[in-house]
Amino acid sequence: MSSVFMVDARARNSGESLVKKLELLMDRVGLPNLVKSGDRIAVKTHMGAPLTTRYLRSFYVRTAVDYVKKLGAKPTVVETTGLGLLDPRGTAKKYLEVALMHGFSKETLGAEILIMDGELGLDCVKVVVEGFKLKEVSIPKSLLDFDFILNLTHFKGHEMTAFSGAIKNIGVGCVGKETKYFIHYYDKPSVDPTLCDGCGKCVEICPVKAIQMVNGMAVLNQNMCYGCKACQTICSVKALKSTRVSDPSEIQLRVLDAVCGVLKAMGFNKILNVNFLLEVDWKCDCEHQQLGWSDLPIVPDIGILASKDIVAIDKASIDLVNSAPAIPGSQAYEVGAVNPGSDKFKMLYPRADWAFMLEMAEKLGLGFRNYTLIKVC
Repeated sequence: MSSVFMVDARARNSGESLVKKLELLMDRVGLPNLVKSGDRIAVKTHMGAPLTTRYLRSFYVRTAVDYVKKLGAKPTVVETTGLGLLDPRGTAKKYLEVALMHGFSKETLGAEILIMDGELGLDCVKVVVEGFKLKEVSIPKSLLDFDFILNLTHFKGHEMTAFSGAIKNIGVGCVGKETKYFIHYYDKPSVDPTLCDGCGKCVEICPVKAIQMVNGMAVLNQNMCYGCKACQTICSVKALKSTRVSDPSEIQLRVLDAVCGVLKAMGFNKILNVNFLLEVDWKCDCEHQQLGWSDLPIVPDIGILASKDIVAIDKASIDLVNSAPAIPGSQAYEVGAVNPGSDKFKMLYPRADWAFMLEMAEKLGLGFRNYTLIKVC
């Protein structure tokens, strides 16, 4: 049984500020015993999509950065590019612009921000895994330069995985575009010759030159393609086809395989997870195929959790959200997940089974569902 440590969201004086409580939480969970002076620490977080407003606040990240510095370690705030090259966070430059708009900078964080997979999301290596669905996982080369991951996650809902917590922050947030692509799609794009009009825009936009014009028609080399979706986005006649994964359980398994790849490369004991159960939205912090948006939180602020076990912390987070009353007017209220004890994520996303994902995470050896919740303050 794993230990999950918790501080609640109540503050009656300055000493009970969540900033102070976060420091106490990292003390109690034993972070000083997990890293040593000189270690390079990847402080992983998500900095939001252009129009989201409930991403994790930068001052929480700053608190973690300063804490790590006091231990003599060397923190860097890290992220990866979004899946689509032409999307708002599709390149390092575009993502850093969004980050700055949201208050994330070297000055506010006290540390450099590194988009680990490089400007176009190409700087990755592959890790072989014995996963449920994936047999290799693409991870950023620069991730391997770090000694430890401090995984800071804004806990929330997600339409394909039911919830988005520590697991997804690693399984999607610490992998390259190719694995992000294979989480969402079964196959690389192929050209439908009955639709291709020979305009050549896909040839020009492809960053790896995987597409050529042959007899006036685009031909895509799937072995060269790394799944950035640029060609599919730019094609006005939608001639580049691929099959999207529509079954939530399939996506859940692929995310778990990706987590396995990241932790296999880093070491399963080289991570500490911190979940922020604050402004818990029913949607994730990404674009939602647009520019993103944030809704009313579904429950009142609960607090912050920390654990070495990536499965236990997400199970505890789900249990705490389900134990809370819904906020009137929120999406949880609208679907009838009103009372404490109602399964909010199941009612919000009937097609996605969070319990299945955690069961399979345990089977894959990522952690344990059984936990002891230890209240720090």
